[in-house]
Amino acid sequence: MLAYVLPFIVTLFSFLRYEITHIRFSRRDGIGPLNQLQQAAVDEATAQGFVPVIHYTYYEQQDEFPAMLLKHPSLPAFANIYFRALSSFTGYPVWFWSFAKDGSALMTSNRQPTSQALPGVSHADPYVETLAQHWQEHQDRMKAAALEDISGDEAYGRITRATENYISHNLAAKSFVEKAGRIFFSFPRAWKMTMECMRHRGKLNKPYKTALMEDEHRSAYYAELYEVHEATRKRLRYRPDIAVKMLILSVIVSFGLFTMWLGWEFASALILVLFVHECGHAVAMRVFGYKDMSMFFVPFAGAVVTGSVKSISVWKQTIVLLAGPVPGLLFGLWVLLNANDYPPGGFMQVLGLNAAAINLFNLLPLSFLDGGKLLEIALFSRWPYAIFAFSSLSTLGMLALIIFGKSYNLWIVALVMGASSLLLWRTARVRRAWESQGEETRNLKGLFDLVWRKYRLTSFNRQYYIVRTVYDKPAVNPPRPWETFLALFLFVFFWGACVAAGMLWQGGRAAQKDFDRAVTGFYSDKSSGAMARLEKLAGALDPADPRQIDLLAIKAYALPDAARPAELERILGMNRDGERYKRSYIATRYMNDAYQCCKNDAYAIRINALERAIARVDALAPEAFASTVMPRLRLAELYDRGGKAGEAQPRLTDLFSRTEKTGSGWEHKYVAAAQAWYYLDKGEAPKALAFLEQPALARGIREKYGSLSLAYAWALMESGRADKGLEQMKIATPLAPDDGEDEEPLYYADIVYANQKAGRMEDAMTLLLKGRREEYCNPKTVEENLYSDLWQERRVNALKDALKSVCASLPPKH
Repeated sequence: MLAYVLPFIVTLFSFLRYEITHIRFSRRDGIGPLNQLQQAAVDEATAQGFVPVIHYTYYEQQDEFPAMLLKHPSLPAFANIYFRALSSFTGYPVWFWSFAKDGSALMTSNRQPTSQALPGVSHADPYVETLAQHWQEHQDRMKAAALEDISGDEAYGRITRATENYISHNLAAKSFVEKAGRIFFSFPRAWKMTMECMRHRGKLNKPYKTALMEDEHRSAYYAELYEVHEATRKRLRYRPDIAVKMLILSVIVSFGLFTMWLGWEFASALILVLFVHECGHAVAMRVFGYKDMSMFFVPFAGAVVTGSVKSISVWKQTIVLLAGPVPGLLFGLWVLLNANDYPPGGFMQVLGLNAAAINLFNLLPLSFLDGGKLLEIALFSRWPYAIFAFSSLSTLGMLALIIFGKSYNLWIVALVMGASSLLLWRTARVRRAWESQGEETRNLKGLFDLVWRKYRLTSFNRQYYIVRTVYDKPAVNPPRPWETFLALFLFVFFWGACVAAGMLWQGGRAAQKDFDRAVTGFYSDKSSGAMARLEKLAGALDPADPRQIDLLAIKAYALPDAARPAELERILGMNRDGERYKRSYIATRYMNDAYQCCKNDAYAIRINALERAIARVDALAPEAFASTVMPRLRLAELYDRGGKAGEAQPRLTDLFSRTEKTGSGWEHKYVAAAQAWYYLDKGEAPKALAFLEQPALARGIREKYGSLSLAYAWALMESGRADKGLEQMKIATPLAPDDGEDEEPLYYADIVYANQKAGRMEDAMTLLLKGRREEYCNPKTVEENLYSDLWQERRVNALKDALKSVCASLPPKH
């Protein structure tokens, strides 16, 4: 995905920042002598049968270029050539034109996704590999049109009018937008062109077979293209609104993808950490005079801030590099050292851990990270081979991290680093060969020739980085001795601070680990001093440590039944999570113990006790609603059994709705199963069946060992559909090991019952003879093996009757 997303974002960004300029033509009597490149382009067009008819000049901003209009002698077609190096895909742009009798025109360009709609012109781009194929595509279009043969003068006039009016035409069509008096592509148009480029990138990556790309002309054309490209890049003014829009778009896309992968909370923390990191770089860059700055996120790769500067000293670049990781690192370390102030696993801890980990990783001395770039400008920038060696060592370090740290998700980073090292090696060799030449022989064409001779790289894009690195003066000046010392001192200082903070954090962690180990072994420690040892270890912890809550909870669980609920209620009132015992768990134990204390009392007493416990949890821990679902269901059953049957159904309906809205997945299924059992308990199997077959529960009734799937099996059987019920029961309680499952069936008696109900007594008997006879045919043990839940008395009685019948039919024991 990254191989598609990254080029897509870069291409879209390039189109959106591309400024549209007015174009005008000026006819001239002659074009003057053509250079070798221009003559090669003309010869290629004349080889297709065209002859020159008009020479003119093409003006764009302060630039001017010669152009030529050619006419085919036997077909109603023209070709115009712009002698301006615009693209590495095609050589000089060539457009074929034909004119219809109704005044419209056909125009066929090639490999030019930025070609715009012209008034009265039907445009096509076939993305082919040669000028001959390009011309053939235009001829195919000519066959379907009623064309007229016009003079070269008239053709020139029509082309001139269409081209010079293209800005107003595209503004009206909303393909262009005006920002601060300047013209740019609209977002929909830029998006469409980007999609077109991505759709045809396989074709664009194929070499264009033109005379200008042949060995004798390629380097000269690339040198001209390089000069045009660099002049345009330096003259480029930034689109006023593009930076913010691209940032927002990239944040939305990255957040969505990170959320699907990691969950919204982790994704939020990750986006915030990366944003603060890049903001640090951006602020420092702005202070030190960077221009045309922009920031955007790259899904699964992080974020980047870009900008340009003519020249910057090493000490300033050092601050730019450190301004990203240092603020986030300090925040992350502060959160870790004060972790007890925040809920365990809460957003602040997730944020702090991400901030510390990401920014510390960013300070590693690897060439593509800020730490590596810092060492590079401080130590290696004077020696190209030293930069290559550092990059290679960084790649090996990354491979070691992947292999020994089992961080296999970083393999793509290692590949990019390896490719970068290869590029640096090539650049170092070209620089040495280039600098060994005499000053008088150093020119741009010669440099492209040198790269071609050494590496046989035919693509302009593959040569561009090497040529630009060697030919242009680097933006970062060579380091002075004190700047090298400063950069190294800051690098060592921040790493030392991180190590010291880590040791301090681990010191605090030692006491916590001792306590955690003691808690793990507490319930198996039968000695009388186990609780005292826990209390002693807790004394070494910070009073705000969540493990103090764990200790209180453990002591509460050791209290007598009657005293336990009050102590658990007091702990809930402290409004703190434990490291091991969260508030939700403590709330569950509290409500359960409050009920167990009076489970043998009258219904009214049990109802009052459970209602009070639920009300206290709602007041003390409102976020623990999921923990109250089971007690609320039990309360509804108590009302039903206690003579207030009218209270049960409204409570079930309300609870079903609430769990659906809060997204409590497991609890919602449990409530749905309880509602089905409520109907079955009342002898209303058709209602239970209709309820369970609603689309929202379709997935739940197909789950193995699921409460919903079991309820659905019983609803089918109670509705008279015994065979379907048996089929469903096999889903609810699959057998082991015959079905390849390692788990014991949770509802073994239910599958026996389903077979008996479907008239398959032999199968039911076989199930009990498979080592289960003692469990289910012994009156003393059968009760404890019949797992029961809310509103399931009818189920349990039916199971007892079925087991009694099947057991009576078994052959005598030998």
